[in-house]
Amino acid sequence: MIKDVNEEDIENILQFSVFDQDQDITSNYNLVVTYGKLVIKPREITIKSNTSSLVYNGKEQDDKTYEILDMGLAGDDEINVFSAAKLKDCGSTENEIKCKIISTDELGNHSDNTYNYSITYEYGTLTIQKKPV
Repeated sequence: MIKDVNEEDIENILQFSVFDQDQDITSNYNLVVTYGKLVIKPREITIKSNTSSLVYNGKEQDDKTYEILDMGLAGDDEINVFSAAKLKDCGSTENEIKCKIISTDELGNHSDNTYNYSITYEYGTLTIQKKPV
């Protein structure tokens, strides 16, 4: 069974039988089957970071919120944002985030599944506004 992009392509082999109701009559036929290849390609997703406006508080601030465009993640995969743009002083910057896609197996073990995705990022803007006094 092939389940991710790191595995080699495999022949998509099936076994066939011909039945007449409950009777197997396969031996009466000369079945010619042409097998193809089964290939898993990375799932294409777009992750868009939030545009946010925060008030100056003297500390570095960020916004790791995002939305997934396109078809979304497969199965129970989850996004882990491990990096986001930060601002301390007033101004604006591209809200650049970086993510990993995490899978959890039936035993609760987590693994990096990012290689099964082709990720495109769209960045919002992170703005720090002056604090009113």
